[in-house]
Amino acid sequence: MLRDKASAFLDAGGRIEAGDMVLRMLRVALPAEEDQGTADGHAIALLQAVGGVQAYRRAVPAPAHAGPVARFLLFERNYPDSVAAAVDAVNTALRTADASPRSSEPILRLSRLSADLEFRRSAEGDADLRVTCKEVQRELGLVDADIAQRYFGARGRHSPAENMHFSTAFSRSTSTTRP
Repeated sequence: MLRDKASAFLDAGGRIEAGDMVLRMLRVALPAEEDQGTADGHAIALLQAVGGVQAYRRAVPAPAHAGPVARFLLFERNYPDSVAAAVDAVNTALRTADASPRSSEPILRLSRLSADLEFRRSAEGDADLRVTCKEVQRELGLVDADIAQRYFGARGRHSPAENMHFSTAFSRSTSTTRP
């Protein structure tokens, strides 16, 4: 496949999917206040599921408890399967594909999300990471809807939740044009 716009959109779709999946797993693994003991076991299992145990051990001096693991999977840009790395990769892919990235709503939204993740990373403590995961997941859904609207003309046909994921919608629309 050529490294052109189609490749950039496939990369972006895959990274949105990966970021969304990590957020879903984090929301399940993060504890309610009374379930801290089970959450630590879930955190270690989650690290193993995404293949991040060794990367976590090198990057984070803290033991693998729910809070530090969630912060690692959310904010560690140097770990390619983190949410922040996925947001940055989608932003880069769309900048490659868009002729006018300064006026692109999906790129602007991704830039704001990236800055917000960096700000939250610098905040001390684990100030309700479940809420952060939910908000970031909602923003990724809105990015997905913006991409479908801007690049694939999916105006007003579906809600943002129905547009999730544009890569699936794109493959459906291209498969109907083939003989």
